[in-house]
Amino acid sequence: MSGSTSCCRFCTSTILTLGLISLFMWLSLRPKEPTYSIEDFYVPALNKTLNSTRNTTISIHLKLSNGNKNSGIYYDALNISLFYGRNRSVAVGNFSINGFYQGHKKNAHRIENVKTEGVPWESALKELSNATVIFRLDLATAVRYKIMASKTKRHKMTVGGEVEVDEGGKKAKKKGLKLKSEAPARVSYRTSSYLSDSKSNAVEKSSDCKNKIYCSPAKLEENIQNLLKMTLVLLESHGRMSTIEIGGNIFDNSKELDRVRKAQEDVLMEINKMLPSSEFLQPMAN
Repeated sequence: MSGSTSCCRFCTSTILTLGLISLFMWLSLRPKEPTYSIEDFYVPALNKTLNSTRNTTISIHLKLSNGNKNSGIYYDALNISLFYGRNRSVAVGNFSINGFYQGHKKNAHRIENVKTEGVPWESALKELSNATVIFRLDLATAVRYKIMASKTKRHKMTVGGEVEVDEGGKKAKKKGLKLKSEAPARVSYRTSSYLSDSKSNAVEKSSDCKNKIYCSPAKLEENIQNLLKMTLVLLESHGRMSTIEIGGNIFDNSKELDRVRKAQEDVLMEINKMLPSSEFLQPMAN
């Protein structure tokens, strides 16, 4: 009977350890979306020193950044649309950039000269005399992430931004303009205050993610990582052992086993409060 109990404890400890390792690996390898920015935007027809609207092209300098440490990115063709004004009512041009591969922690630059049609140049010059002129750029593509030797499925992306052009025909703001996602807002995650254990400094109350407000995926991921850290701290405090020893002797005492299971269930309850009901995590079976 004691042999069977020891075997059960060993299996449970192994499953719990492997589960934590797998979750940590998933969080560390989970790729982040690339960022897109407009580094330069030049409209010769709006350069007052040239005093001519014959050149109706627009020069655009795009920067694509892959901030992932372990993941490369395969881009499909980047389809870009240009509009005059804020409301997309006046389409003035479009172009495509061929797809390519981008290594981890790399930046890619693409400079294109776009032929435009339909820009009300006279109205734009009059508006420019009082303020700046607004153009809008939208970008749509799909990306696949290369993680080790495998590729993920395609993830569609749509981003855009408004560019202010000054009387020199250049982008008014010198700093790069980051294009923002056009995806709809995600489900609202409701979070409660985290467990206030004086022994643990791993969990802090989030000022950006309280009571029925929208939590970004990055904030949710940060909260889950904090809860996992708290799990390890609880395991160490209950078993009085290092993290490396968790896989070996943590279940030598049945009372300690019950305490660890209770700690696991508490952490899962906190995580489930931040997830949609369809994605609830279940506690590990005995």
